[in-house]
Amino acid sequence: MKNCKRLRIAGFLLIFVLVFSACTGNRRTQPTDTTQSALINGDDQWLYSAVDAVTNNPAEKEALIAFLRDILPHDGIPWFDEADFEYHGADFAYEAAGNYLFIYMEEYGGSGSSYQHFITFLVDTASRRLIHPTELFVNLSDPEFQGLILEYFHILHGEDIDSINLDLVLAYVPEMTVEIFYDNTGVGMRWGEGFISANYFGHWDIVLPYSRVQNFLTELGRDIFR
Repeated sequence: MKNCKRLRIAGFLLIFVLVFSACTGNRRTQPTDTTQSALINGDDQWLYSAVDAVTNNPAEKEALIAFLRDILPHDGIPWFDEADFEYHGADFAYEAAGNYLFIYMEEYGGSGSSYQHFITFLVDTASRRLIHPTELFVNLSDPEFQGLILEYFHILHGEDIDSINLDLVLAYVPEMTVEIFYDNTGVGMRWGEGFISANYFGHWDIVLPYSRVQNFLTELGRDIFR
């Protein structure tokens, strides 16, 4: 995801999570500087910033805030809890693409071992509608499209390709149980922790360049990513 900025929560515990992820082969695309993120327990200001990025109309802002609270877990409020020998939390980030909002929720925690779950909510803010990622592609079973996915796995993760189950990579595509994220160069796709490789902690990401993937996108998909 382009331009993502993270703030710390719960001091040393979050630092521990990030350091642990880096040391255990996390394949997450690292956020860059301008995607907005809210990591303060109980702080929902990121919601207002996200809405400000897509509309200046006060009535539309109010309606969109209400819609986002309705569809997002925890009403879109980041949280963090800790108890003896375990911790759990969630944070949110967003990316605006015209009238569309990519909202990213990451749930994380640990009790003996750590976990991270990444979920994308893609919102058409004009109609206040949640878009399913299957709506973005013409035919997810198209062998050429699936071949493009495998090509970029080899390009971006060639050094680890023997550790990746490529059959499982494609198994998640037809129903689009892969998370989509916005990238200024193309379509980002993320396979979750443990989905396609048992040997790594973290996610596996690829970005399909727009010039290569545009023919596989619906009109809606092209409107969002071009």
